[in-house]
Amino acid sequence: MWPSSPLTSYLAGGTPAIKAFDLNAFQSAINGIINATYSLLGVVIDGTGGNVVTPVAGAMQVTSSRSGATFPTTAVPWGAAFKDALLLGSAQVTEAAGALTFTGGYNVDDVTRNGQGDYSVRLGSAPTNADRCSASIVPFFTAAFVCPKVTSFAIAANKLTVSFFLFDSATQALADAGFLLTVYGG
Repeated sequence: MWPSSPLTSYLAGGTPAIKAFDLNAFQSAINGIINATYSLLGVVIDGTGGNVVTPVAGAMQVTSSRSGATFPTTAVPWGAAFKDALLLGSAQVTEAAGALTFTGGYNVDDVTRNGQGDYSVRLGSAPTNADRCSASIVPFFTAAFVCPKVTSFAIAANKLTVSFFLFDSATQALADAGFLLTVYGG
């Protein structure tokens, strides 16, 4: 059904003649896209254009990257979105007596307590380069002031695992706590 299939099939130099109905439908669809009054299945922004792509339904996918490993990294125009600056995953986890409860998140495959104050969160996908990721960990639901320390980013089976410790700032001992983890980049 239009617009996912042709209104009419045309052959060069053959019949049928182009109909005003079809031309008006094309114009209406183009105007709807430009004026944001026509929904799209998904959008792929690849920096080239004209490529045949398969967009993720209901999503916008960007393919350009601006991260780097030397100074200066490539300048990023304000308001521009690049794949290595988007949210890769987030997890909100509560803790009680060493037991973890995943209360919500984005792109999370698994959460593991490896030992007292030692955690790993595996995301459902991985970036191109784990060394260009950044993680923010905010401990919560704890009486002590707890400090996080990321110990590694690792990619296996196309999934990123972020491992980290939580320390009691007074005793410097590993401490269990709930946490909010956000991971960007790659």
